[in-house]
Amino acid sequence: MPENRPYLVYDSLIRENSALVFEKLGIPIFWGSYTYREYQNVEYEYTLEQAETLLNEKLNIFLTSLEEKGVQIMKKNVKIDTDGGMWVIDGTFLVREKTGRGVEIVKTDTAGDKVENTTDSGTGE
Repeated sequence: MPENRPYLVYDSLIRENSALVFEKLGIPIFWGSYTYREYQNVEYEYTLEQAETLLNEKLNIFLTSLEEKGVQIMKKNVKIDTDGGMWVIDGTFLVREKTGRGVEIVKTDTAGDKVENTTDSGTGE
């Protein structure tokens, strides 16, 4: 990860990819990108119920946006807790993104007659 800080307060999004041979065998070659998102801290006062409701709503909006983009959430570890009088949502996600594109596959028999039409989603599954 780069040493310099791009913003005073920011989130880091790290995308890492690796090469697979024969769909299962991984080789130690990695590539990816870093994305930094700046934000500003703003203070508000909420009751316990308001804080939990607001944080759960924000989490659900985030998870819904991932699902709409075709991202499968494999594992999530999210905690809502207090930290020095502030409510904080903290978590990690392991996700799988779709790769490739859908392709129509036409199967024919030995006589050249069309047998079946299927669509491959390009995900390798």
